[in-house]
Amino acid sequence: MSALLSFQAHLEEYRQKKYYALTLSVLGGVLMALGWYFPFSPFLFVGLVPLIELIDFYFKKHEEQKSRSKETSFKKKRYFTRLCFFIWIYFVIWNAGVYWWLWNAVSVAVIGIFLLNAFLQLLPIIVYIFTRRFSVGFINYLSLVSCWLFFEYIHLNWVLSYPWMNIGNAFGEVPTWVQWYEYTGAFGGTLWVLLANLLAYHVFIKSDVKVGAFMVWILVPIGISYSIYISYDDEKLSTSKTVEMAVLQPNLDCYSEKFANNPQTGEPSENHISFQNQIQRYIDLAKSTITDSTKYIILPETAFHQNSTEYNYTSQPDLKPIFDFCRENNLILISGADTYKFYTGNDTIPKTARKSKGRNSYYDMYNSAVQFVPFIEDSVSFYHKSKLVIGAETNPIKRVLPSQSASLIFVDIMGSLGMQDYRSVFVSPNSNAKVAPVICWEAVYGEFCTEYAQNGANVIVVPTNEGWWGNTPAPRQLWALSALRAIETRRSVARAANTGISGFIDYTGKTISKSEYGEQKALKHNIKLNEEITFYTLHGDYLGRIAGFLAVLLFVSALVRKLRNK
Repeated sequence: MSALLSFQAHLEEYRQKKYYALTLSVLGGVLMALGWYFPFSPFLFVGLVPLIELIDFYFKKHEEQKSRSKETSFKKKRYFTRLCFFIWIYFVIWNAGVYWWLWNAVSVAVIGIFLLNAFLQLLPIIVYIFTRRFSVGFINYLSLVSCWLFFEYIHLNWVLSYPWMNIGNAFGEVPTWVQWYEYTGAFGGTLWVLLANLLAYHVFIKSDVKVGAFMVWILVPIGISYSIYISYDDEKLSTSKTVEMAVLQPNLDCYSEKFANNPQTGEPSENHISFQNQIQRYIDLAKSTITDSTKYIILPETAFHQNSTEYNYTSQPDLKPIFDFCRENNLILISGADTYKFYTGNDTIPKTARKSKGRNSYYDMYNSAVQFVPFIEDSVSFYHKSKLVIGAETNPIKRVLPSQSASLIFVDIMGSLGMQDYRSVFVSPNSNAKVAPVICWEAVYGEFCTEYAQNGANVIVVPTNEGWWGNTPAPRQLWALSALRAIETRRSVARAANTGISGFIDYTGKTISKSEYGEQKALKHNIKLNEEITFYTLHGDYLGRIAGFLAVLLFVSALVRKLRNK
């Protein structure tokens, strides 16, 4: 207690310093960024305290200035602008600290991503600041919580979707803390962190809440989670069926080996490995690990990257060796692939379609998952990636334009792949598995993944390519996100990375086995299948929707109060 009193005394003295606001911005941003890296996860529970203090600090200064003299509108704007600037700095540091590794793929453009996403994160805080001016007490904090949760919900679902920084996603490296995500999804984690920070603010800054209340709020959910984790066994599964899968990590460098031309420079790749030799590497890896019990081999995202038409797909000559291998061994193949298809005269032409040069026809290109089943007349099924990476795979400008002709103008500015609006589940009459193909970035989206479970999927397969970002925290963060999706849906996960982290995660988010980054490896596991529908699978991101209702209600209420006070 004496230490806390001493801290608060020094804090009051420090508030008089000119650089106090900047210190809060930097400290808070660093704490939140570190929270994404285990063992620093507990910093999440205090990382928002500097932000809350920063807002309170400027409100107090504003009120003090008003009491001394009649404040002009110019001064009011100046106070607000300075506050927004320091909050923006806070978010920039937080963003840069979490996904700095994006530099390896997009170079200096990542700075623009930091700045833009930080600006978008600033917007719900501005709404909160407005509502706070016309409300008091508990309503203030309800506004903060609801505005932030609603922002995260919007960032999951709008055209500029980039939910990497949604706070609940930060607990992927500690899945034993958040087993209750099967009820709340990652939004439950965000709510947990927001309320913990509000308590921490009243413990360490306001000193009107006991430390014990703060600790109880943190430890009780963790205790409940551990209880669920240690008691969750096969008896809780709705089925005892299993299937043996093998995941292949070929370890092909994205910039010098996998593609004929370096994707960054456009120049010929220094150590390019021919597509035929890449296919042979897949076959050799499969031979090294499969048994008579193996039913599936899983290849990474864009393993078949030669842009093949989906029409008569099994006749592609370059793919014949691996299809023959699957036929000989009665293996079902699931692989990432670059595919395309043409539209006929009777088809509806989507905005993502491109016009074929020299022909009066349209076609779509896809980042696809392909399932090849050799023992039922070479059956082939396709899933087209639906959550696309902005810039690399989708052009948000095209998607909001009113007509197909207008959208064609923007085809070549940024990537513009086709997509589908439903979740395909891969099934086979020779297997108990009903596979949800979740391609790379799609594993960020919780409610999106639950649609597979609603459509009958009992296992999740994630083809991915993490080599774009090098040996950085990126592969580990993507692995952690898959663990959260496993908890939310109670589906085991098989991940196959071009290079990155490949392996298996069970339905509690526990790592069963995995490769290392830069390792050429094949792994197999007898995966437990589950058809249980969790509460979160059934109701999705209901916390985000409730928060949206509250945020709008509180904003309108504040707006009415402002108009009445005029």
